[in-house]
Amino acid sequence: MGGAFGGKETRSVFVSMSLAVTAQKTSKSMRLMLDRDTDMCTAGQRHPFLLMYKVAYDDDSLLLAADLCLFSNGGFTRDLSRPVLDRAMFHGDNAYSIPNLLVTGCVCRTNLPSNTAFRGFGGPHGIVSAEMYVEHVARALGKPAGEIREKNLYASRGAVTHYR
Repeated sequence: MGGAFGGKETRSVFVSMSLAVTAQKTSKSMRLMLDRDTDMCTAGQRHPFLLMYKVAYDDDSLLLAADLCLFSNGGFTRDLSRPVLDRAMFHGDNAYSIPNLLVTGCVCRTNLPSNTAFRGFGGPHGIVSAEMYVEHVARALGKPAGEIREKNLYASRGAVTHYR
């Protein structure tokens, strides 16, 4: 099934079924090696995401609250879109302690090709979202983003994740 690029859990059926039919017709063992481009086309791609958010913070650079809403483009079938969105929601705070956090999400069905599990399985979407709003807070306060990050790390504030 290949390794580490996702999509093999549900998308391997296209290859396996064609091999199964060929093996049945010829009564011979079959093997197929796809080149990377073909494999990526058949295995699916990473979900595009849209983040809408509101973040509250104080003058000391502490994040006080965040309301995050993640929208995932699932394409025209569900595939693994919901579990990918769940994982993105779990990572919506990244490594930052935010005492008042609300994370919601929605898989959007569109007329585009379906998306599926891909390396990171939603984690990168949540992490990038968190880094984006931290950058915006830093810009609004006129402080280095590293300072905002350091002051709000779980280890610095002694808190637990929002999904315990």
